[in-house]
Amino acid sequence: MSRGEFYVGKILLTSAVGDQPYYSVFEDDGETGYFYACDERNSEDPILDALHIYNVCGVKDKDKPSLFEIMWKDTRTGLFINGHCHAIFDFAKMEGRCRTNFPPSKCRKVWKPSAR
Repeated sequence: MSRGEFYVGKILLTSAVGDQPYYSVFEDDGETGYFYACDERNSEDPILDALHIYNVCGVKDKDKPSLFEIMWKDTRTGLFINGHCHAIFDFAKMEGRCRTNFPPSKCRKVWKPSAR
């Protein structure tokens, strides 16, 4: 598990590693927040999927500190902010879901077979 305090809109990049070759990354680049599913076996392009978490301009309480947690259970990882689940990746099923439903599943990159 990875956890920490952050301010929405302040640049942040953190990751958490599971038992397998998979890891997840939460990024706030100052404009948007994204959660990434990654596979360390794909060194040239480790990102399997990306889920939009928020637009900084749309977060009302960005001046207050928030708590992020990246939790793992078997082949699943989830991003929690202030105790609320915002995104989940299931590496066994090769899929991800988020509260914003962006990008829609049909528009996202297809996971490579090596991710199984």
